Amino acid sequence: MAQEIENQQARRFRPGDMARVVVAREAKLLNQIVILERWRPELERWSVYLTGGPTDGVSLQSGRPMNSSRAVFRESSLAWLPARDTSLIKASVAGHVVAEAAAIADGAQQGTHGIKNVAPHA
Repeated sequence: MAQEIENQQARRFRPGDMARVVVAREAKLLNQIVILERWRPELERWSVYLTGGPTDGVSLQSGRPMNSSRAVFRESSLAWLPARDTSLIKASVAGHVVAEAAAIADGAQQGTHGIKNVAPHA
């Protein structure tokens, strides 16, 4: 318990922060904008939501192929971005649902992750 508190205090990010992926095994993940959901101490990584939509990858725990809008990254693989700069999301997403990412960012700051009445971006 004390180590978990110490680890959380040493983090550069907080849940709900936005970041850009600067190091990834998959080239298609580089420069993607993500929203940090929670710190995973058992993996020593952040669980994140990919604002660019689902992508193919491999599960860190099982090694099985997967397609998901969620991933995990080491803290050193992420560069912090200003929390409310939606122009960064729009530039990153290009053709995906921008409103969904903004709703998740708002929900993370309010402590909820539900998305209600989100219309796709035209």
